[in-house]
Formats: sequence, structure tokens, C-alpha cells
Amino acid sequence: PMINGLKQRARVLDIQKRDTWTNVEKLYGKCAVVTCTVLLICCGYREPLMWQDALELASKLLAPGGLFLQYDTEKYGGFADVKKMKKFVAIKSLGLKLKVRSEPVQYYDDDGRMFIVVWQKEEN
Repeated sequence: PMINGLKQRARVLDIQKRDTWTNVEKLYGKCAVVTCTVLLICCGYREPLMWQDALELASKLLAPGGLFLQYDTEKYGGFADVKKMKKFVAIKSLGLKLKVRSEPVQYYDDDGRMFIVVWQKEEN
């Protein structure tokens, strides 16, 4: 049933190993929604700029008008800093437009404040 279909479509992907991105290249330009949550909570102490890799891959995966939703800590690498994120998107010509930056919960601990950031792939 459904689980078999999911198993058949599962692909190995490591956001930091670009050679694995080819495992999903058939999806480039076809996704309506891409999500990336708590990446920096898990690995930001080691690789604080992983959010940039996620933006680059999402830009490849998204169809025009598609949305990329991120939810993560602002503790590492400038994530949720609108100025830094927009600058990165512009330098890399990713074709993404910032739609939302929101702090949904007043949550403060050792992991930092948590933010939702939503981007939209620009129409061609």
C-alpha cells in the first residue's frame, strides 16, 4: 500500500554532500512545497551556514510560485536575519522572494529563538 510507494520513492540526500543532490534532480523545478525544519538545532554548532545549502537546494526543487518553509534557530550563521538571508539569495541568484519571517512562539533557551521563514520561487 502507501508505505511501499514511499519506500520506492525514497532517496538518499545529504544537504552538505552536493553529489547526493543528483538523487533528487528529477524533481528539480517540480515541487510546490519544500520544508526544512530544525536543521540548525541538530547541526548548526558544527556547520552554522547549512541554511544556505538548504536555500540553494530548495531553489532548484521549487516550481515557479512554489514555497520553501524553514523553521529553525537564529543562533547560528545568520539564519532569520533578513538582511543576511536576502543578500545570500541575491548573490547566488536563487530566484526566491521572502514572504514571511515570523517568531511564532516566545521561546528562549540554549538553542536560541525559533523562527519560521518562508520563501517563494519567482515566476519565470
